[in-house]
Amino acid sequence: MKPIAMAFASYSVKDLETSRKFYEEVMGFTPENIWVDEETKTGYIEYGFGPDNIFTLTIGSEREGMSAGKDGGLVSIEV
Repeated sequence: MKPIAMAFASYSVKDLETSRKFYEEVMGFTPENIWVDEETKTGYIEYGFGPDNIFTLTIGSEREGMSAGKDGGLVSIEV
């Protein structure tokens, strides 16, 4: 099994609404997919970037197995 490409990078955040404002208003990202529970304000957002949006950055809160903190983000590799 050999790695082909980086599939996506993902960061867990404590406050999805504040993080979304940062990535969209400061960094200039445009969301491609949004899965947010408006009642709990949890979920995740995918942003495409790079040539033809070939890279994906995901920010999310309260996802199974992911919690915001000192551990940083994660990267998924396509094989």
